[in-house]
Amino acid sequence: MGSSTTRALRLQALCPRTLPAARPGVELRSRGSSGLDQTLNLQADIEAGKTKSIDDLPGPSLATTLYWLFIKGYADKSHLLQDVQKNLFGPIWRSRFGPFDIVNVASPELIEEVIRQEGKFPVRCDLPHWKEYRDLRGQAYGLHV
Repeated sequence: MGSSTTRALRLQALCPRTLPAARPGVELRSRGSSGLDQTLNLQADIEAGKTKSIDDLPGPSLATTLYWLFIKGYADKSHLLQDVQKNLFGPIWRSRFGPFDIVNVASPELIEEVIRQEGKFPVRCDLPHWKEYRDLRGQAYGLHV
């Protein structure tokens, strides 16, 4: 698999960008769907030659996601759904919906790790519909455009 510290991880969601793999020694805690704590110690996995990939992250199936969105009523309450998923899967989990494959990060320490890996000039999501809306009205782009 090569050196995981030099291998880049391509996250393809609404924000196509390349992030370096997590630094060795960073310990991620995840709660699997079985409810048992799983420790994802990257340093130990790197040394053992079994680095975790995006496929190893816990997360809901497409059927479960559809159930939560349309039966349980979370379609217009995505912030509450993220709280439910954090309680089930831990601070880092994978969500798949149609063509979107998203890695969710929900702990201050992990968010800090992601931000520190972005480099001097981070690439943000391209939201062309927001940009066009603001261009038409002569408004500044702000943080999210």
